[in-house]
Amino acid sequence: MGLMDVNLNPKDFDAGDRLKATLALASEIVNKGGSADWLGMPAKIPPCPQMSTFPQFAKTDVAGSAEYLISGKWCPGRSLDDWFFASSSWASTGKGEIWPWERLYGNIDEEGYLSFTRKACTVTPVTVDIPRGQNLEWPLLEATDGTVWQFQEDFKHDSEELPETAAVPLWRFSEQPKLNEYEIADIAFSMRAIKFMLIKQHAKGKSSIVSYFYAHDEDGKTWKSRVEEWKEYRLSVGGPEPLRPLT
Repeated sequence: MGLMDVNLNPKDFDAGDRLKATLALASEIVNKGGSADWLGMPAKIPPCPQMSTFPQFAKTDVAGSAEYLISGKWCPGRSLDDWFFASSSWASTGKGEIWPWERLYGNIDEEGYLSFTRKACTVTPVTVDIPRGQNLEWPLLEATDGTVWQFQEDFKHDSEELPETAAVPLWRFSEQPKLNEYEIADIAFSMRAIKFMLIKQHAKGKSSIVSYFYAHDEDGKTWKSRVEEWKEYRLSVGGPEPLRPLT
């Protein structure tokens, strides 16, 4: 079985054990020097409880449909597409150098934790009720799960201490406006955006993805200059539940 330049032996996996197969594939990609390009795509699907760097695994049937469990209700996968597509346009600063946080490299251990070094910003939940549909202004952002968070760029803590909750930048995406339920507009009308992982520490030195943020980046400079001022951390992201056979 070959995929993404990785060859796996189907005999190494129990029938239907998608979690173990996914872990093996991801480990081979990242541990051989590849980047974790699957992060945040699509961000509206809740994270997998055992390996949160991946989305929840879908419930499928022989007809080809795929459904995801959202707030206790099974929803068709198509309804959760966020119409954001990865773009590499943030890779260069325009002076020939490569912006070092464009793609995410690291390693994955046997428990499914992805370890990497990256800029991050402490975020705290906003508990004040915000009217539905109100546009939020910096430093507030709404995550894809509907929660609102405040970015704490001036938050001070011990240099070795990981934030309890933090936003970790991924890379540039392009948002494609929808013409209707099934069609998207021409690529010329796409809008530049950045995605961020929202991570929460669930054990000492270990965090899990709980949601994602989108942020439009019209001028291509504002978010880059912000992120460059953030502190760099060594992060280990996965779980929070232990690995077990998943069918």
